[in-house]
Amino acid sequence: MKIFLKRFFIALISAIIILPLVAIITAFILEDSIKNQIVTEVNKQLAVPVKVSGKINFTVLKYFPNAALEFEQVAINNKLKVGEKQLAEVQSFSLLFSLSDIVKNKFTIHSIALKNGAVNIVVDKDGNSNLDILKDGKESKQDAELKVNRVLLSNIKISYNDFKSEFKAGSRVRKLQLDGDFTAAKFVLKSKGDFFVEKIAAGENQLVANKQLNVDILLNISNYWKEIAINKAELSIEKTPFDVNGNFKFGQDKTTVFFVAKTEGENIAELIALLPQNLRKTFEETNGKGAFELNIQVDGIVSKLQSPVVTVKAKLKDAVVELPKVKKELKHVFADIEYGSNKGGVDYLNITDCRSQISSASFRFSLFLKNLPDPEFLFDANGTLYLSELGAFVPDSIMKNFSGNIIFRNFNINGMVKDLTEKPENVFANGSGNFTLQDIAFEAGGVKYKNINGLITYSAQKLAAKDLKISFLNTDAVFNGNVSGLAPFASALAKRKPMNNLVLDADGDLKINKLDLSELIKTFSSAESEKSKSKLDIKNVFRMNGNLSLSIQQFVYNKMEFNDVKVSLTLSPLHLRLNKFSTQTMGGTANGNGYFVFMGDKDLLMNFGAELNDIDITEVFKETENFGQTTLTANNISGTANAKVYLKNTWKNYEEIDPDNLNAIIDFEIKNGRLKDFEPVKAASKFIKVEELSDIKFSDIKNRLSIYNKTVFIPSFEIKSNAVNLIFSGEHHFDNTVDYHFKVNLRRLLANKFNRAGREQFIESDPYDGLNVYLSLTGNLANPTVKYDKSSANAKIKEDWKGEKDVLKNLFNKDKTPKGEKREEKYFQIDEQPTFMDFEEEK
Repeated sequence: MKIFLKRFFIALISAIIILPLVAIITAFILEDSIKNQIVTEVNKQLAVPVKVSGKINFTVLKYFPNAALEFEQVAINNKLKVGEKQLAEVQSFSLLFSLSDIVKNKFTIHSIALKNGAVNIVVDKDGNSNLDILKDGKESKQDAELKVNRVLLSNIKISYNDFKSEFKAGSRVRKLQLDGDFTAAKFVLKSKGDFFVEKIAAGENQLVANKQLNVDILLNISNYWKEIAINKAELSIEKTPFDVNGNFKFGQDKTTVFFVAKTEGENIAELIALLPQNLRKTFEETNGKGAFELNIQVDGIVSKLQSPVVTVKAKLKDAVVELPKVKKELKHVFADIEYGSNKGGVDYLNITDCRSQISSASFRFSLFLKNLPDPEFLFDANGTLYLSELGAFVPDSIMKNFSGNIIFRNFNINGMVKDLTEKPENVFANGSGNFTLQDIAFEAGGVKYKNINGLITYSAQKLAAKDLKISFLNTDAVFNGNVSGLAPFASALAKRKPMNNLVLDADGDLKINKLDLSELIKTFSSAESEKSKSKLDIKNVFRMNGNLSLSIQQFVYNKMEFNDVKVSLTLSPLHLRLNKFSTQTMGGTANGNGYFVFMGDKDLLMNFGAELNDIDITEVFKETENFGQTTLTANNISGTANAKVYLKNTWKNYEEIDPDNLNAIIDFEIKNGRLKDFEPVKAASKFIKVEELSDIKFSDIKNRLSIYNKTVFIPSFEIKSNAVNLIFSGEHHFDNTVDYHFKVNLRRLLANKFNRAGREQFIESDPYDGLNVYLSLTGNLANPTVKYDKSSANAKIKEDWKGEKDVLKNLFNKDKTPKGEKREEKYFQIDEQPTFMDFEEEK
């Protein structure tokens, strides 16, 4: 028995060794014959031309225990008129068969191996495939048969393009082995390998893109590849393992798909890697940790007109999401996330009941996005927002350096995502919510806003504010009321966009402790947006409608200061009407009404009437900067004034008075007046040596001044003073040229102080021992001309003589007034005709 077994094993080993050696030796001997035989038979069965540009090698070692015929630089033509020119173009194409076939001299090609190349599978609009490369019918005698049950792919790019259903796929195969009876109507296909899916798309809807796949799967193939069912599968996408099942049915005009894949994991980056490419960009470089579940389902028809419904559901459980772009972490993240696309290929993202924390601030929100390439969104949220974190998320915002908190409840907005930055007014048009502002501060346009506190209720662009406080530019304000259209209005202002018909509606009560209007105008006129570098026109701030009750403790404009200002305002675009105002200013009080209108070219029209009581004249000149002239200044005049002022003027560039459009009527009364070092009066002292003219104290004065045509018109009025009594009238032009006329009355005590002789003809004598002299002052006040005013004297004489002949006759017949009752009548009426001598006016 032992001898038998020994001989058996020797024979077996010999057969195992010798028979292959015989086959190998035979193969080398018959190599050329084998090549010709197989090539000839294969060409008989192929319906398309095959071009071999390289060598044809016969090998029994490379694929041992199989022999192979290897073709180098092979190109197989595409028989269809669509798609790539070649069905396949590879560097190596091998046909494998058994070594025993060499002995039998009949070859069955059971395997095909392709290396380094591309395969382009095409289905035309009529449903014809370029894979149908074998001839119809069978030859009577075949020495080489194609009965492939294994395909080996190595470094092959595969593309699939179905022009009928518009289904496309592309992948790069690193290594893939397919086993099955490919020519049978029904068989089991085993597939194992790894490849990179570049894209899978149905029409314009991209289902999968840029995913690394590792597969070990069994497929049930039925009806000559028209039906495929997943039997068993081990699938890994981007290193994440999935449980997979489903089926595919390929029809004449459509493909029916049902596919489900499930997985769980701990790495958020793995979850993000599984997202579609168009959504994945949003979360690029995002990492994290924490448990997640993922369920992917594709269900529906793939055709030229239809896309399957794709649904990706994910669940996060106490995860931490790292946001490297903003260097922030979202902690304790719980969320249900669903991504999908409908039959029309429109995709969406739905995040429901997402709870999280950022820097200890908790918030809860829901977000729905539709049509992700250009998404619409719906956002609902509750929680607390720490504004110090906001700058990281909006680094290019026109607002910066945020601080403070916003507690929000039932906050929701909707619109287009792109409008969040381009047209925020569209986003907030239908928004709503309740907000508590806590010590908010930020910077915009070079202006710092701070101490923002209060309660805001927002609904459909209507904002209701309660105790809303803000500080900026040394101004503290508190507002209670309602505002409509704030979002589009603020956006247009911030971005320096054309306002067009944008109007802000505002009604309420505004209290301000201090408002410096000149600083406000200067800042907003010169402040530049960091993006546009364009200036804000302050008039656009006043594109408003509504009614406001305004209370300002201190209002400052240039050097003018008003305290305890109370104003009832009616607003219309570029128009502010002061229905009633009152204030304490310049040592007295003022009240009145009026309006301001913003005109083109940065002009501000002001028209108002005011009643002033107990106003300090010196303060008036100081705070109005001497009304823009240098002749009569705060250093020259003092006293207390009551006045009624009617003023209409234009401020050019909002800062400078336009003299061409200045019109005013001023009815005034001055008490305890004093005129000191007034140049026109001092000039008269050259004719009248009166030292007291440099410091004149006078009694009550009343008159009406008119201003128009860049001229101040002064009607004739009497001034009684410690130095001199006079009647004064004239015109004062804005170029500082004047035409003044004086009638001066000096008591006999001053008559001897004349510094010139021979002027008796310009002196009126009256029965009261008084003296009257006529003077004129003309020209520019820098170098005026002062002279005796003969024309005024003659005019006065003629006028008096013509109108009072009878009066004079009666006066001549009356007795003289007793000395104890001597007085100077108003306007210094004379009771006898003086005599004047004609002579040339003094040059």
